[in-house]
Amino acid sequence: MLFSKAVTGCLAMAVRATAADRDALFSNRPHLIEWRDDMFQDGGGQGPQSIIGGDEIVPGSRPYLVPVVGKYFCGGSLISPHAVMTAAHCVFSANEWSPPAWVDFHRHSWYNNTGVKRVFVNDRSQCGGDVVYHPEWSDYTFENDVAIIFLPEAINDIIPVQLNEDPNIPVSGAPLDVAGWGLTDPYIPYLSYVPNAVTLDYVTNDACSKKPYRWPAEWIEDSMICAVENGKGSCQGDSGGPVVIGKPESDGGGPQKPIVQVGIVSWGIIGCVDPRFPSVFTRVSEVADWVKDTVCERTGELCKSSKAGKTSKTKKVYPDCVKVPTYAPTEFPTTFSPTVTARPTTLHPTDMPTVTAQPVTPYPTYMPTTYWPTWVPTEAPMHRAKSDKLIEVFH
Repeated sequence: MLFSKAVTGCLAMAVRATAADRDALFSNRPHLIEWRDDMFQDGGGQGPQSIIGGDEIVPGSRPYLVPVVGKYFCGGSLISPHAVMTAAHCVFSANEWSPPAWVDFHRHSWYNNTGVKRVFVNDRSQCGGDVVYHPEWSDYTFENDVAIIFLPEAINDIIPVQLNEDPNIPVSGAPLDVAGWGLTDPYIPYLSYVPNAVTLDYVTNDACSKKPYRWPAEWIEDSMICAVENGKGSCQGDSGGPVVIGKPESDGGGPQKPIVQVGIVSWGIIGCVDPRFPSVFTRVSEVADWVKDTVCERTGELCKSSKAGKTSKTKKVYPDCVKVPTYAPTEFPTTFSPTVTARPTTLHPTDMPTVTAQPVTPYPTYMPTTYWPTWVPTEAPMHRAKSDKLIEVFH
């Protein structure tokens, strides 16, 4: 059996678009972006269903939850007045740098902008910019799947989440609250126009790879946590979103206060929901030190007591940053794909024009297969896992 590891989030905005679609959707400036109504699912007049198997959240009940929008659509959480936390694969994966363009605060429905505050990312450069991913992030194993987006202005009217630093939390069976604007049906490629939430039960890493569950043990790293509930889970478009300590559904469900974030939506089984394969999230307690140190050095927030009150006004250069070709930050692609000029078929010059052929590869490439902007998930590169089984990643 071939197992598949599907990213559950940054993928939600992958859609083949015609030139007319692109012109209608985006202008030449990110702040003029207008979104198309049919990008979202309206349920045919019925209320939205869920992430997968959940319910629409009460407006304002999770103010820390934010959409992170650029080439791909992800979730995120406010962790300090000047910082949002999301998944690393939302900004850098498969050798592609795709930083977000903006973050919305006080967003509920995509059909209602009342009260919404949109904050644009100032510096989207890969090295030393306002988007930083964990130096030990691996898109091969999905370890340390976390990134930080620094905001040019403080968000002071929302209480940030608390980051869990206790490796013994959560405990087995603990309810976890997961929310986002991701797909409500893994086979219908539309984002939800309102955020939905679901309560999942925490599964220990050891149990996650033992019956009745079937993840290979070598796939579940220390920097990950598992959670499951029959018929429920996160899906494409939810990646990067917060996983917080929740209340049992018998108590009404929802997040437990104070809000303590224990996970970041990361990856899961293709199809999003299968009781044999729990959803897999980044373990916040494993990355909290890096997150806090990075935010403290940059903003003076989330500092340990000895550093409290100090503000760093210099940007920290990403420690092991190696620039790769920048595919995403441009508003529009300048070319759709590389071309190859075919050799002449005759030994002597002819009056016929030289044929330009498209390259042909027998397998997926590391470049996106759709034009930007896009809305429907498309298959991306195939990687080999440590177990020598194929891992499939979506972008």
